[in-house]
Amino acid sequence: MDSDNLVISFENSFCNEVAEFTGEIVEFGVDLDLDNEVLKDVPFVGTAFKLYSIGSKVYDRHCLEKLYSFIISINDGSCSKELQEKRREKFVENQTNRKKELEYILILIDRYIGVEKPQQLAKLYLAYLDGVIDWNELTKYAEVVDRFLPGDREFLLKERALYHTISVPIPDAFLRLAALGIYEEYMTDISVSTTLGSITIPAKQQKTFKTTAFGEKLQDILEK
Repeated sequence: MDSDNLVISFENSFCNEVAEFTGEIVEFGVDLDLDNEVLKDVPFVGTAFKLYSIGSKVYDRHCLEKLYSFIISINDGSCSKELQEKRREKFVENQTNRKKELEYILILIDRYIGVEKPQQLAKLYLAYLDGVIDWNELTKYAEVVDRFLPGDREFLLKERALYHTISVPIPDAFLRLAALGIYEEYMTDISVSTTLGSITIPAKQQKTFKTTAFGEKLQDILEK
């Protein structure tokens, strides 16, 4: 069945040859559209676009860029042959679920804005294949990534610590990431203004945020 080709082509993407396409695109300035023979030969990319009848409109070209970004990140050549083969074996274990999973991945990639989030999704999927997270965890983290605003990932990885003590006003990124379950408010320290002779020491309010286990695992995955 044609739908099975989606699974087969993704399995075939676990190969070093994909990195060669990246070099050709950078070197020759290849346009990201399906009329280009180079992109048609990239495993999974051409198959997905043929199956789901994506055309050449600006929106669809952007979707192609995101999909290409995802599959290149899946196969960036940084892992050993042993790990590559282990991931392939994990992938082919349950072919029935794989098709549903890949369709979910395609829906997410279509929803994401920009090429950075598909790259982060690729890291989540590899963590899933490596057994670091299960499928349920992947879907939760994928939704978190979907809600990232520009700079949130960088903020999350900039200063890794279990506790963060911050003076009011709290940066909006902390409040946003706390709402996503990455941080939790641990303690609030409030002091009142004090007068010593002619000197007034202003009041101070600080909040301490603790990185949750959920947040630490996401940091570990995105940092790789």
